[in-house]
Amino acid sequence: MRLTKFTHACVRLERDGRILKALRFSNNNGAVFRAVLRRPGWYTVAVRAHRMAMPTGVRQATLSTRVELDWRFAAQARDLTDTFIGVPVSVTVFRPGGLDLHNDAKTGTMTAMHLTIFRGRPGPRYRISSVRLLVSYNGGTWQSVAVRGAGSSWLARVRAVAPGFISLRSIVTDVRGDRTVETISRAYGIS
Repeated sequence: MRLTKFTHACVRLERDGRILKALRFSNNNGAVFRAVLRRPGWYTVAVRAHRMAMPTGVRQATLSTRVELDWRFAAQARDLTDTFIGVPVSVTVFRPGGLDLHNDAKTGTMTAMHLTIFRGRPGPRYRISSVRLLVSYNGGTWQSVAVRGAGSSWLARVRAVAPGFISLRSIVTDVRGDRTVETISRAYGIS
């Protein structure tokens, strides 16, 4: 796993609440997180990354300052014998439509939010059972938004209620219970 564009990051692998490996790095110094799974069971990989603040007055610096990603997946005994296993997790790409040049939605409008879900390689063994989208207007209280779609393509409509910022969170679960929770703080603004 390689992270770009973020100045501080931490990646942590856990099994049964016990940290098996952790890596902290700054300024994307070429750090790559690798781990060997030795026992079957449920694992969690947690990624926390954030950018340092840009100079005052730079509007873009206030957007997408922090990303959090939590992967929970099962490794079976047969997976542990492979040199490389594709974990059944996902990454969601959020594409809000209709934003202005400052990445803002206008207050009172609805933003079409396209979600593209990329699955682990080699191909996903288990189909997606649910996709949820939550939004926060204050960085702490989360509200569900209706999502429709199938496979890797999903669509939601997000209301821009008042000037400020919108944070986004997706929760993707497959039929076996593997789950990805991805959060982008201050994903876009409302003016």
